[in-house]
This record gives sequence, structure tokens and C-alpha cells, in this order.
Amino acid sequence: MFENKVALLEEETVDSIKRYYNLENFFSGIFDNSENFDYASLMKRAQSLYTTRMTDIIDEKIIKFFDTNRNTAKSLSKIIRAKQKFPKNQFAKLKNTFPCIISSVRDFAEYIDLDIGMFDLIIIDEASQVSIAQAFPAIIRAKKILVLGDKKQFSNLQSYQATSIKNNALLNNLRKVFKNNISKDPVQLERLESFNVKTSILDFFERIANYNAMLKKHFRGYPEHIAYCSKTFYSDDLQAIRLKIKIYQRYYPF
Repeated sequence: MFENKVALLEEETVDSIKRYYNLENFFSGIFDNSENFDYASLMKRAQSLYTTRMTDIIDEKIIKFFDTNRNTAKSLSKIIRAKQKFPKNQFAKLKNTFPCIISSVRDFAEYIDLDIGMFDLIIIDEASQVSIAQAFPAIIRAKKILVLGDKKQFSNLQSYQATSIKNNALLNNLRKVFKNNISKDPVQLERLESFNVKTSILDFFERIANYNAMLKKHFRGYPEHIAYCSKTFYSDDLQAIRLKIKIYQRYYPF
């Protein structure tokens, strides 16, 4: 029995040594050629190929949609120009043809019929300037939601200046409906307070998000521009990527 355990231990040790040796050779080969490794060029090439492939797929879908649904395409074009609500059965065809749709958050309630979970992913940008009231028609139509924003920036001015009397009246009505039909739990009632027209969608999702990340790379400004903001508001976490390039020009008298 003891000999079997020793033999098994030796086999595991030998396998571990083999794996270590293979990994060492693999990484040694990479670092030996690191001087010839141009990450930026390879990444740019890969991004260009993916963009070309994605464009080809979308163009193929659009052409196929127009060829097989010519009348529908013309009708939807008129509906879009007239800013009318999409027919529910026809909108499914449009969604399959255009995998990515860019629109205002207000358009969901005005032009798109309610169908919970009709979109795989909804992305809300500048979320600190979008109130929960404005975004609610969009988020109930999504399976997943990605919220992008910055709490250090200005909030939605229109929502902040909303009439307090009307806002409080709507909140009181919401509390009554919630207590009578859902729950009287104090914890849940406290969460209900976030359904406030003055609450941004960024603040709302901060409490229920299952993933949170800060983007630290800053591509727009120079280090001289964002140094104060980075130090004062972001604990020196911002990393400026854009650099000033000084060009010296020499003039010759001849």
C-alpha cells in the first residue's frame, strides 16, 4: 500500500516537472523574441480585420432584408421619418437586421412597443445625466444593462429642477401601491426611495450592479490638463495617454 502511494506521488511529481519544463520553454521563447514583438501594430491589424468582418456581416443582412422585405423596408422607412410607433411584428425583423440600434432613451416608450427582455443588451452612456424616470422604459426592455457614467460630472439639470411637490406626490402614490401589493418590509421601502425623478440611472444601478469598473486610461486630454482633476477627484488614478509632441523647425539663411 505504501509503495503504491510512493509510485503515485512520483508520477505526479514527474508530470509537474514536465509541465513546468514545457511552460518554461514556451515563455522563454516569447521573451527571447520580445524585441521583435510589436503589440500596437498587431492589435491595430486585428481591430481592422474585425471591423471589416463586422461591416461585411451587417451589409449582408441589410441587403438581404431589403431584397426579401422590400415593401416592409419602405413602410418602416416612412414610419421612422414620421416618428410613429413600430408595428411589433415588423420591429422584430428590423432588430434582426440591425444588431446595434442607437437611439434616445425617450424613443423606447414613444416608438417601441413594450416587450420585456426584447434586447440582449442596452448601453446607457452619460448615465449621470439620465434620470431613472427617463431610462426606465429602456431598462425594462433589456436582458442585460451596461451603464457608463461619472458621478463627478454634472447631473441631469432638468431632473434636478423638477417640481418637488409633484415628485413627492408620485413617490407617495408609489409607496401606497408597493405596500398594498408587494411588501411592507422597511428595507425594501427604503430601496423604493431610489425611484425618484431626481435619481440618476448611475446612482440607481450603483446599489444593484453585479460588476463595477473604473476606466483609468484618458485619451482626450494631456497630462497638464487633467493632472488637477486626477489628483483632486480621482486619487491620481487617471492615466493620460495623449502626449504633446514638440516639433522643432530650423530655418537656414541659404
